[in-house]
Amino acid sequence: MPRIKIIKHNIMFTPFSMRDEDRINKNDLTKISLKFETVNEVNNRSSLRQKVLSKSSRDDCIQLSDKLYACNYEPCCSAACPRCFRCYRRWFYAEVCHLYEQYDEAYSLTIIYYDECLTSKELYKYDPKTLKDRLRQQLKRSGFKQPVIGCLEIDYHPEINRWLPHFHLLVLGDPIPVIALRRNFKKNIQVKGRTSKANRPVHVRIIKNKEKQLSYLCKSYWSRVEAYTNKQGKRQTRKVALKSKQLQLSLLVLDRMGYSGLLFLYGVRRRGSKLLKTAVSE
Repeated sequence: MPRIKIIKHNIMFTPFSMRDEDRINKNDLTKISLKFETVNEVNNRSSLRQKVLSKSSRDDCIQLSDKLYACNYEPCCSAACPRCFRCYRRWFYAEVCHLYEQYDEAYSLTIIYYDECLTSKELYKYDPKTLKDRLRQQLKRSGFKQPVIGCLEIDYHPEINRWLPHFHLLVLGDPIPVIALRRNFKKNIQVKGRTSKANRPVHVRIIKNKEKQLSYLCKSYWSRVEAYTNKQGKRQTRKVALKSKQLQLSLLVLDRMGYSGLLFLYGVRRRGSKLLKTAVSE
């Protein structure tokens, strides 16, 4: 039996740093997109996470379950909380849109670090600071002068029994540095157990659907990436929900990392509740 009572939330709290923002009012995903998660959806997701966490024998899982439950009365501001993350995504989308509107060119960039795959034990204590510093240096060496902003995501890959970190990023301005980055990125890294021998560490796409692509930069959950062979005999992957123990671990890590651990900024700094452009040092 669950150690805590699971209830549905009726009130949606907004953390203080995200209240009454003109940019949120102008670029509010809750009004723009019918696909953006509703209050009922995140309340149900929170209840599910509480239930999964409460079934663990680990004290930290029980404490996190209680923390999400207590958010019914006062915002917990945890990155593991679907309710609070919904508010964070609204803020993030509004700020990214504000930067996006200042440029004529923009691209979405996904960077996968195959050489940084983690065991579950390693993920539990993982600090993304070193990886984010590494990415900043790679961007700098490739000649990026304009803002790059996005978030870290870590998915579980059962075929290698590892967690694979990657960044979803928005690149603003000149595309030439993107070309340089792709050219300089290592493509010959092999991961034991992975059936695909062709690595694609850098994915670049032009922004065609602002709402969809910019909201995808910041997500409130990590996934399980399963590889399979289609009818034509080609390897493909699909994202599905994490199993219970994997979900418990991901929530503990999200709670520990917080929003600042997930957020990646280059040529941008945060001042209060605003993201502002800064000069990139030589």
